[in-house]
Amino acid sequence: MEHSEKKMPRRSILFGAGLAGLGLSGLSSVVTAQSKTMIIGRRETIDIETAAHRISERQQLTSVEKDALRISTAFLRAWEKPDLDTIVGFFSLPCTIKYGGTPDARTYDNEHDVRALISRTIAGGRQWDARIVESWLIGPVVIHDLIFRVSLPGKPVEQHPDVFVANVLEGKIRQWLDFAYAPTVKE
Repeated sequence: MEHSEKKMPRRSILFGAGLAGLGLSGLSSVVTAQSKTMIIGRRETIDIETAAHRISERQQLTSVEKDALRISTAFLRAWEKPDLDTIVGFFSLPCTIKYGGTPDARTYDNEHDVRALISRTIAGGRQWDARIVESWLIGPVVIHDLIFRVSLPGKPVEQHPDVFVANVLEGKIRQWLDFAYAPTVKE
């Protein structure tokens, strides 16, 4: 296996992304990977639907929380066979996006800029399969500790340990924060 990034403590990223990054407190639902569906490295993971189901079982969700969970689940699923129009359609405008390829969070006021950002991410047929380690739901905010398995035709599959935070308002993603917290590993 080949490592390509410096390691950052998982707990620091989870805390920073989930609590400090959005200024929120109080977790209403937590779900962890308890059944063995897939082992990546030494971390057990579950699929997105199983994580969403477990959150729903553990906590009586408000309509805002149900909507946030539904939208974030569909958004992560859309990356498996990415379609630019579908992915861009999840965002409200203006929206704030920060993820791996962007040095700072940026507010996007128009669809053209969001399209350019997403098209760079899915270039060349890149597909992203999200496997959930833990999930939290705080009102309209969904936080996933996850591992993306990224495949590109003709290339080895890469594993990207990641924290995904989405703030969902009125059925659209208003903020998307995405942080890698460990080295990318090639399978």
